[in-house]
Amino acid sequence: MFFSWSFASDGSSYTELGGHGTTVNYVEIKDVIVDEFYACHGSTLMIPNEEKVMTQYDLESYHTPNDVYWGRDTAIHAQFNGDAFGGNIKIKPEEVKSIKIKRRRKGDFAWQTFYMRDVDLNEQDPFNVFMMDYLEPSETDIEYTYSFSKYVIDEEGNNTGVIDVDAVVQDVRSEFDNYFIIGAEIDDDNEVHNTVYQAMANANTIPNYNRASNTIVSPGSKYPYIVNNGIAKYYSGTFSAVFFHIEDCCRIEEEDSYKLRNQIDEFLTDGNVKILKKFNGDIWMINVVGDIKRNDEGHWNYISQSFDWAEAGNVRSITDLYDNAFINTDIDRE
Repeated sequence: MFFSWSFASDGSSYTELGGHGTTVNYVEIKDVIVDEFYACHGSTLMIPNEEKVMTQYDLESYHTPNDVYWGRDTAIHAQFNGDAFGGNIKIKPEEVKSIKIKRRRKGDFAWQTFYMRDVDLNEQDPFNVFMMDYLEPSETDIEYTYSFSKYVIDEEGNNTGVIDVDAVVQDVRSEFDNYFIIGAEIDDDNEVHNTVYQAMANANTIPNYNRASNTIVSPGSKYPYIVNNGIAKYYSGTFSAVFFHIEDCCRIEEEDSYKLRNQIDEFLTDGNVKILKKFNGDIWMINVVGDIKRNDEGHWNYISQSFDWAEAGNVRSITDLYDNAFINTDIDRE
């Protein structure tokens, strides 16, 4: 928008010429006083609870900086609020200590930090982060926030502490089909690397809810006494599925299927905790118990793999996630 008009492509534009697909890599603004500059990859501005093309009429209703927020298609949203920062937050790069990514499920109050990285301004694109969050169940709405930890500098230039400043908040819907098994490890740079296997056919697990108890039969009582021992309560079950490679979206790669099965055997028996989740929202942090069994499903190369499992932690616990290498920070440890 320039002077409350769209630049091109609709009836109320500054020019009605249609846009074309030329990539814009550079924009320079000079010799003009600008309150706000917004650019996106699509044809819509991100308005809370809706997406719509902004016209001159819309701008009369949505005219404050807070009405437009960062979304997936946002390239830049610079707000010049009486200064030259041109951003959503008043932070100089040299003031930033670290980047944090937090999340919470819709309806929850507390944020959980599940990714953290110190900022090195000597690196290329030090503020860019790309990651996949494999830790969420299906059928769940999640909020994420990309935040900075900012040094607090007093009038004399001394560092007096660190505060968090939220920069971008994004809503995401977690939804998927089938079953997934996820493993994780952390490298020397404190970055998490996930290994993910998707069950392709005949996947099934029926969990049992276990608790420690004993039955005592007394000679003088018609009914037994039930003694509940300890606080242990956990899920366990047996998982079974067929795994194979898919080539060109729909063709089964049969020749290498045995290699994949061997990889999964090694993955499941490496002694590390895994996450098992399914399409209906069930999700467990598990240990694999015992052997990995195989069964012929009616074809020499259509082989299922099965194993017993027992719950090993809480997937919503920062402590359990960090202790099992699924996240790289425990600053929100319970």
